[in-house]
Amino acid sequence: MSDVNRVVVTGLGAVTPVGHTAAVYWENLKQGICGIGPITLTQTPEELSQKVAAEVKDFDPLKHFEERELSTLDRVSQLAVVAAREAIAQAAITFDMPLSLRTATIIGSGVGGQTTLDESFRRVYRENRSRVFPLTIPKLMA
Repeated sequence: MSDVNRVVVTGLGAVTPVGHTAAVYWENLKQGICGIGPITLTQTPEELSQKVAAEVKDFDPLKHFEERELSTLDRVSQLAVVAAREAIAQAAITFDMPLSLRTATIIGSGVGGQTTLDESFRRVYRENRSRVFPLTIPKLMA
């Protein structure tokens, strides 16, 4: 056998427009359920030129995080953490195991932090504030 490293997927997690868990996501995919629909998560959808999107609807961050944590996590990071927690639980990984140092998480995201970026623009350009929220840059990062 060659020196190629083996990869074993031990857990999956997903928070998507068609399911808030990997199992629900997969079942909805198999049934052909579409997650694309009218935009609802913006305060002013009438101002948008694009009226449809694939939004993760009905996600309540307070079911997963303490309120004080939310000021440091953009929505994309909230979704990623919830999916990662699901994958960890499914894999039954404990981080005191010898293999924990060789454990990784693969995250797929086209872009992150857009909610925070939008809020920052709104704050500066619409509300005429002189500065953005102090944790804007860390909060932008997925």
